[in-house]
Amino acid sequence: MFWSDGTAGGLAGHRAPEGTAFVIRANNKKAIRAVAKLLAAIMVLPHLLLVGSSSVVMAQTEAATTNVAVLDFANVSKYGDSVISRLATDAVVVELTKSEKFTVETLQRTREAMADLDLRYPLTTAGMLRLAEELAVNAMVVGKVREVSITDKPRQARVELEVQMLDGATGEPMNGAIVRGTSSPVENFTGDDDVLIMQAVNNAAYVAVRRMIDYIIPEATVLNAIGSDKVLLNRGAQDGISKGMVMIVTRGDEVIGKIRVLDVTNNDSTAAIVSAVRGVKSEDKAKAVFNVPEKVTGGYGEPASKLSGGVIGAPKKKKGIGQVLGVLAGLALVAVIAGQGSSSEDASSGAVMATANGIELTLDPGSFQGTSNLIEYHIYRSDQGLPVFSVPGSSAFALDTVLGTGATPPEITYQEPDPTNAADLVEKTGANPGLQVGTQYTYRVRVLYRELTSLTGGSTDSGTDGDSSYRYRLSPLTTMGRATMIKQLLLADLVQPVMDASDVSLSSVTFGWQSALGADQYIVQASLDPSFSTVAFQSGIVTGSPSVGGELLTLSNQNLSSQFSSTDSATRIYWRVGARRSSDSAPAWSYSPENWFRKSEGPPPPP
Repeated sequence: MFWSDGTAGGLAGHRAPEGTAFVIRANNKKAIRAVAKLLAAIMVLPHLLLVGSSSVVMAQTEAATTNVAVLDFANVSKYGDSVISRLATDAVVVELTKSEKFTVETLQRTREAMADLDLRYPLTTAGMLRLAEELAVNAMVVGKVREVSITDKPRQARVELEVQMLDGATGEPMNGAIVRGTSSPVENFTGDDDVLIMQAVNNAAYVAVRRMIDYIIPEATVLNAIGSDKVLLNRGAQDGISKGMVMIVTRGDEVIGKIRVLDVTNNDSTAAIVSAVRGVKSEDKAKAVFNVPEKVTGGYGEPASKLSGGVIGAPKKKKGIGQVLGVLAGLALVAVIAGQGSSSEDASSGAVMATANGIELTLDPGSFQGTSNLIEYHIYRSDQGLPVFSVPGSSAFALDTVLGTGATPPEITYQEPDPTNAADLVEKTGANPGLQVGTQYTYRVRVLYRELTSLTGGSTDSGTDGDSSYRYRLSPLTTMGRATMIKQLLLADLVQPVMDASDVSLSSVTFGWQSALGADQYIVQASLDPSFSTVAFQSGIVTGSPSVGGELLTLSNQNLSSQFSSTDSATRIYWRVGARRSSDSAPAWSYSPENWFRKSEGPPPPP
């Protein structure tokens, strides 16, 4: 099997017996490492065979509840290289498979699917969802080795591991753990530390998967609506539902919205509708969104690393590479990229798209060809002179939103190289005042990264890390694209035909709606399916002014007779309006809720 960097690798599923001392004597450090890696490969060969057939074995296990694929982990610690992240990847695959709670796709098949889809690390959210669909899995497992350390007297390895399971349909976190693992302490150890690190990684993987199994929350079903803004679920406290829990609502393969649990009894719960594309209704399904814990499970005394708590901004950071990486809701894999930043002011470095919830920013480190050890993205918006986001380099996604009335703009904390010493970082602050509906914004980005300067020692403007020297750099600003926060069309904005009209002649239908501030193009769709999975009629584009909202727009005399020839007067014909800004970099239709009408009764047949 091969990794994303093209090198061969094996599984690290073997756990050494407690108290075992490995003694390897050699004058050449490289020889020691080579022997240790050879021993590791021999020890884990049985697990290589196990994982290679995991799909077949688990498919026959009734206890398997979730089909998952594991993506290659990242090593964001200051210790070692990609070998450690590969050990972590394999160890988690082995533990997931052994648990008999998951059907685990083989790493080889996952990498083959990535090649078929022309996907490369780090994956964007869209790329991860495409891969999940290609592999036909329910979830993707991503992770990183956050910290690695070696202590002496006795010699012992310590590893901090983060694992997240992301929903294959939405990209939302649905499970995960942050844990620490240690190797057995060995007195007078003279072997290669890689052996100890492998044992610590295996132990951390074991604890992480145990915690994930403990958390598994069953899918809930919406029983009925309570008024216009609440729903009743068929799961309660005995099923793991808790007050404050956020859940994603789906209808078939489509994401409908989000709910937040308000009250919980033993057998059911009540939730408030946070957002909904077309309204939450009975029989919709709800899955819990997992909140990544800040406390490390299976620790060894030291305080846990703190994670970024949200999409906008990040917590204040200390100097040094060990404290500048974090996790964002909806994260993908961090990648180590090499070379210099892009110098093009016009080159696209990601995707910018307006959605119903805000402007979605998809970050692409691959645009910064050559940058090594990416630390932070600094995202600029055309109405602000300072960054409106400071996003950890491990993230592939950010969301810019409209602030509520009277809300305080969140503080943005970001870092830049110290002008007096490029081996240090200085912290700066700004704020994100939020989006204005109807305004088009241009987004630009630059990255903070750590650049290797030599392998033999430092200079006056570089720090040292083992045998290497480095300094911090900022890439040039690169344009991401343009997007407009369009006012969402509501059901009340669809004025003709009126709701449930029953006198509509299909040979001449006139549609009317109020314009949405920020949009200049509209389409009308009609379908017999309220989810619009199949569209029987779609109009041409109707234009309007993006600076005017609430203006009546019409599409007159549309003949729908042929599209709905088989319907009768009792059949609902659903219609909706899509709006977009044509000059956005990635203009996408934002659809209104569905309205409906019925065709008029025809004249009675001749006697």
